[in-house]
Amino acid sequence: MRTNHQLLTAAEVAALEAHFDEGYPEALRDIAQSLYAVLARRDDLVKTLTAAGLADLAVALTEGLSMDLGGRTFYLNKGAAFRLGPRNRRMCAEFHGTNYAELAKRYGLSDVRVRQIVDGHLRQHYLGRQGNLHLPE
Repeated sequence: MRTNHQLLTAAEVAALEAHFDEGYPEALRDIAQSLYAVLARRDDLVKTLTAAGLADLAVALTEGLSMDLGGRTFYLNKGAAFRLGPRNRRMCAEFHGTNYAELAKRYGLSDVRVRQIVDGHLRQHYLGRQGNLHLPE
């Protein structure tokens, strides 16, 4: 997991922090920081907006998410399956519970690497279905 403050300069953090008072919820602050970090790395936006403008946009997006999704408990999927490359998506689709070695041979990977790919996909799939239930590591 990336830490939002690690991605931001001191000036960027200051521009964003100017929007928050003491009572601003920590979860919303984290979302705003994450959004700001993404926006601040977009050259097209940085050319047209100041740090304060990017902060305004990040906070406006955060407030929109809060209004649209606030008050609900939900699992925010990392999108691991979406981000899998075509080969890994095919591999996961072909997995039927025990065929790690077969897939490793077919795709020219080690058994360990196939397990990492497939198990990571399965974990995200189960987390998405289980919501906030605690799953053992």
